[in-house]
Amino acid sequence: MTATPDLTPIPFPPGHGPGGIAVRGGVGSIRFQWSELGHGADLLGALADELREILHQCGELQWRLQMLLKSFEAAADGAGHAAVDALDGARSALSRCDAELRDSAHRIDYCRLAYEAAEAMAQVAAAAAHAGAGLIEHDLRRLIGTANAGHFAEPVPLSLDRVPAGTTATVDGTAAGMLQRIGSLDAEGPGVFEVLKVQRPDGPVFVVVLPGTQGTTAAATDNPFDPTGIVEAVHYDSTFVADAVHRALAESGASHGDRVMMVGYSQGGMHAANIARHPQVAEDYSMELVLTAGSPTGREASGDGTYLHLEHADDWVHQVDGTANPDERNRVTVTLAEPADEVPASEKGLGPAHKLSTYLAGAETADASVHPSLVATLGVLGSTVGGRASAQRHVFRVRRVPRRDQTAPPDQRVQE
Repeated sequence: MTATPDLTPIPFPPGHGPGGIAVRGGVGSIRFQWSELGHGADLLGALADELREILHQCGELQWRLQMLLKSFEAAADGAGHAAVDALDGARSALSRCDAELRDSAHRIDYCRLAYEAAEAMAQVAAAAAHAGAGLIEHDLRRLIGTANAGHFAEPVPLSLDRVPAGTTATVDGTAAGMLQRIGSLDAEGPGVFEVLKVQRPDGPVFVVVLPGTQGTTAAATDNPFDPTGIVEAVHYDSTFVADAVHRALAESGASHGDRVMMVGYSQGGMHAANIARHPQVAEDYSMELVLTAGSPTGREASGDGTYLHLEHADDWVHQVDGTANPDERNRVTVTLAEPADEVPASEKGLGPAHKLSTYLAGAETADASVHPSLVATLGVLGSTVGGRASAQRHVFRVRRVPRRDQTAPPDQRVQE
């Protein structure tokens, strides 16, 4: 068997729309295509085994027929000999098919192994490049430990209260439509998130929308979405935020097995990725989709459901974890390349590329793309939520339960 380099991944354009987009992961990714080739090689091998069994049965049948013909007169053998010849021809055809199937399976496997070897070398190089990042993270953990000793960054349980708000909202089952909901939270004040209940013919869908970082103080406030909330997301798996979301889903009418979607921007996206894998949430609900924008989620393992991450090439925030999102079938990362619009110096915050408006424009580009990974991922969103639909709106405010020895400074809004 000679391997030939005629097995190459199917090329797809990097993206469509203004400025273009780069897409990693999903059904259109190279990694997925190669995994499918490996699966195909296994199927071809199994089919070749079945053909070989049929080949043996044909040989046994041919031998039995030849033995039977010996007991008949030569003049009466015409039909029998024709049957023997037909079986012999069938065996030859089956033998050729067996050889071709096995050769194809070996060639596919050879190419897959060559790819995996190259990927392993690339991972070794990447690990060496990120060796310094591990030292930085070690020092960061020590710093956080010191801060926790003074109760500056250590997360605490949260109270959950309903906020009087409009009881209905219109939900658009697109990436841009989901991110628009984050903007609607700004008017509700700090520490607020919403749960949208969309009634579908096959049962309700609950969409949890989480805001970005709120406030500028380095000390913990009563708002779990202040800058110290990032510590809970990174080092505590969003333990208390996840518990609050779990309680909010129950208060919003969610029952065991109901479908849930998580939508988060910046810090909210970090919480969203953690909540999707939270044991209570994963056990009680069916996680359909996690949508994040401008969030460092590369270190978060994938849970059930589909993931869509929006990242801007000029946004440094999603890069602070030093790790790219996994390239997996159910996890798609869209890198936006369109230059971000400039904003006044007083509104720069964490930079123009990190603005929610920048990600809204990028989400519209992703919605318009025909890249197979995005078509499949956004198809989950569209089929689950539907087009423009009316939703029951449940709004909640979470607060950290104050410590006796800690006075929380007032919260301030930050422009991300």
